[in-house]
Order: sequence, then C-alpha cells, then structure tokens
Amino acid sequence: MAERVATIRPIPSTRGDTLYAVAYTVDGRVAMGSVARPTDLDELRRDLAEAGWRLVEADGSGEAPCD
Repeated sequence: MAERVATIRPIPSTRGDTLYAVAYTVDGRVAMGSVARPTDLDELRRDLAEAGWRLVEADGSGEAPCD
C-alpha cells in the first residue's frame, strides 16, 4: 500500500492572519497541495485521519517537519 502523508505548515499572510499550506505526498512524491483556513483545520485533520493519511504538523521554520 502506498504511504500517504499530508504535511500542514503555517504561512503568515500579509493581512496579519495565518493560513495553512497542505502538501499531499504519495510514496514521497508530491501529489497536490492546498491552502486551509484556521477554522477548517479540525475538520481537515479529522477527514485526513479517516481516509488513512499520516498527518505531519510542520512548525513553519522551513526545517524538517515534526510529528
């Protein structure tokens, strides 16, 4: 079975709020990306978990993601 990973990384916007970039990878290859609002994160996390994706929360520093 293919390893599916969704990495969520905060990205500050020019308006002072924060959006979240979501990179979806399958077996280490980027499959697609999206942007989420903070109000959508709980639902997004739940949907990804239910669909069998491994979720990685990155700290936004540009360094390696942290589980």
